Amino acid sequence: MSLAVLENFVIATGTMREAHRALNQEGMVLPNGKRHPAYGILSAAQQQQLRCAGELGLTPSARSRAAMMETPGNDDDNPLAVT
Repeated sequence: MSLAVLENFVIATGTMREAHRALNQEGMVLPNGKRHPAYGILSAAQQQQLRCAGELGLTPSARSRAAMMETPGNDDDNPLAVT
């Protein structure tokens, strides 16, 4: 596991929480009618977290890719192996 990827995952998660908190407190739309800047920050952090989660094998698609890459070993002890 790459510690840098894990660190980025944690940072993105923290950024998401801060942005979400700001949106909950201040609303998604500013008094001038524009979208709150925290919305863009939240979206970028979510994308970063998803990329990191994929690299860490934390998403269903990453787990299925990892399972397909496993090489079959000796099935002599496997009662379900077809011979």
